[in-house]
Amino acid sequence: MKDEDKTKEQFINEMKGSERKRTETEVELRNSKEFIETVFNNMNDSFSVIDTTNFRIVTVNRAFLDTLKEKNVIGKHCYEVTHHRCKPCEPPDDICPLVETLKTGNHTSVEHIHYDKDGRKIYVEVSTSPIRNEKGEIYQVIHIARDITKSKRAEEEIRLYVDIVNNMQIGLYIYHLEDINDDSTLRMIATNSAATQFTGVAMEDVLGKTLDENFPDLREQGIPQTYAEVVRSGKPVELGEVNYGDERVEPAWFSVRAFPLPGNCMGVSFDNITARKQVEEQIKTSLKEKEVLLREIHHRVKNNMQVITSLLSLQESKIDDDKYSNLLQESKDRITAMTLVHEKLYQSESLANINFPEYISSLASTLFQAYRTTGNIALKMDVEDVSIRIDSAIPCGLILNELISNSLKHAFPDEREGEIRIDFHADDDDNITLIVGNNGVEFPEDLDWKNTESLGLQLVNLLTEQLHGTIELDRSSGTAFEIRWHEKRA
Repeated sequence: MKDEDKTKEQFINEMKGSERKRTETEVELRNSKEFIETVFNNMNDSFSVIDTTNFRIVTVNRAFLDTLKEKNVIGKHCYEVTHHRCKPCEPPDDICPLVETLKTGNHTSVEHIHYDKDGRKIYVEVSTSPIRNEKGEIYQVIHIARDITKSKRAEEEIRLYVDIVNNMQIGLYIYHLEDINDDSTLRMIATNSAATQFTGVAMEDVLGKTLDENFPDLREQGIPQTYAEVVRSGKPVELGEVNYGDERVEPAWFSVRAFPLPGNCMGVSFDNITARKQVEEQIKTSLKEKEVLLREIHHRVKNNMQVITSLLSLQESKIDDDKYSNLLQESKDRITAMTLVHEKLYQSESLANINFPEYISSLASTLFQAYRTTGNIALKMDVEDVSIRIDSAIPCGLILNELISNSLKHAFPDEREGEIRIDFHADDDDNITLIVGNNGVEFPEDLDWKNTESLGLQLVNLLTEQLHGTIELDRSSGTAFEIRWHEKRA
């Protein structure tokens, strides 16, 4: 009886122990499940388990649901939920990682396009791993999707920038200064196709080499030192036009700019301007030839006018009548006024403009000598350093000739003393003012100087119109004609 009781007690204890173990196992399993669910739901990547027999979703984590507008996804086809399509992905355009894992029995990784809760495309990296049953058969697949949209778009931007750089018509070299204090450590890390086209040196022949190795003759021009300073200072430098050539690079002219980049790097953009320089030289040569030709034309015009003046002087010497002699003298003065314009242009650095103060001084001196003044008439000038075009210089010169000549002939009879005043000024808007006056005999008040039979005054009025200017007579302190016009600039 005692043995029987002992057996019952032992059985009861074993049952209690078994129940305790089962409870502990259940707790462990529950804790393990909670742990796994906690891990899955705190993953940043979308996690799901998919049935391989029908592509239906078995379970998902929180991150998976967060990307979707539809939350009730269990039992739905994975391709419906993530791809918004009615059938599985098909190669070669779309490779289904689940199918690949079934085929190979191994882990599979592909890039796909999924759709988020707003219907926008997102790039994901999908990884699948097999889940096997007790027979070793794959019956489910773990599906993990990582959003790589930002990195994918960054890659696309980089590719875009690379395409832009490679299609630029400007050469580009990128250097890294390995030792901030040593310009000989400038090493090329990137280039583009335009650089190869401009220099004739292939990319593979320059990449990875130092500046001195690639273009040794640049050191004589101080280029490596300049590039290193760009890195150290962080400031761009315009090197302007650089001439370079060596045994690999055909001599050429380059327009060069150096600029800093992050990470002790710097860029060099350059354009081959050899063709432009050649055209510029051709233009310079052509302009020089035309300049020589124009100077020769002005010189010959001046000489021809001097011949005409000489002929008039010969004719004048044959005339005894003062009236006709004076007419010839006036004609000679007018020719001299025009001759001086061509002479000054011939002597000038510019063939388009004439330094008018010099012209005024020369013309006045010539006229004072022609009329043989005895020193009783003084010349006072207030003349600004202004250049005017030849189209203005000739009519203005003739106006000066007429007004100075009239003053010399009529304002100071019987060697009366006085002065002739010439003012010449321009404002900031290129409005020119010319004043020719004297303090001699007053201009007759009853003379209509705008409608006179005097050829000289007729010329002054006509030439003022030619300048598109205005003319006024001031009698307040002697006689002064004031001419104003706007000087057009090229």
